[in-house]
Amino acid sequence: MNRNLILALSVLLLGIGVFVYFYFSAFSSELSQDIIRVLTEGSEKDKRDRIEWMAQNFSADKDFWMRLIYHDEPSVRIAAYKSLSLFRANVPECYFSAYEKGGREVKLALYSSLINIAPYNDLRFVRLAIADTASSETAVKSAAYSYLAFQSVQDWTPEELQAHSEESAVSRWFEWYQSMEERTRREKIEIYTQRLLRRFCSEKPDIRKRAYEPLRKLYGDEVFYLPSIEEGQPELSEALKWWQSGKESYLDAVMNRIRWDEDFYRGL
Repeated sequence: MNRNLILALSVLLLGIGVFVYFYFSAFSSELSQDIIRVLTEGSEKDKRDRIEWMAQNFSADKDFWMRLIYHDEPSVRIAAYKSLSLFRANVPECYFSAYEKGGREVKLALYSSLINIAPYNDLRFVRLAIADTASSETAVKSAAYSYLAFQSVQDWTPEELQAHSEESAVSRWFEWYQSMEERTRREKIEIYTQRLLRRFCSEKPDIRKRAYEPLRKLYGDEVFYLPSIEEGQPELSEALKWWQSGKESYLDAVMNRIRWDEDFYRGL
């Protein structure tokens, strides 16, 4: 093939590449505008379901989420706060400003969302949650309790909550937070995982199932190598054996996800 022909083909391919890039960029932008318009139509449930579906299928579109969390309609913003937690590995920055500016419904949405992000152990919201355990709003107080119980891996059931007074529960959360505050993110996740594995081996099926979900969120398909909870109470020794056999590679993968999330969604 002569040199002129190679040059001509190169120019042609470059032109096609530029055309495709701008064509699909324009198409993507137009599509996003149409989707946002559709998301503001229908009932509250319709909006919530549609936005959650978007979170599960198009979570990488940062610009899309920026427009949703600053939307004029409060119900759209609240649905966006909840949906962001489905794919984030770090607490979104918008949660903090939303907490300061929002009322009861916003706080309830944020605490519900934080349970989804809890496995990644971004503990920046813990101080606010501990303060809200003294809230005069019963629903906010309850939501903060639920988040703290899940984040600290304590008091998951009504029986566990009843076994401690409010004062002792709050003091235990303070103690837990103080013990975690100076640790690295990797160390926090390791401790959190070990606590989950003990819950995973509980004699109670509902507690085992609740422990499985955050383990799956953190470690994906690797959890299939854990003992099956469907066959009864797993042996703790077997669960810890799984953890020790791949701990470093598992944690490496989680930390990579956290760093990617920090870079890609910076400012969201």
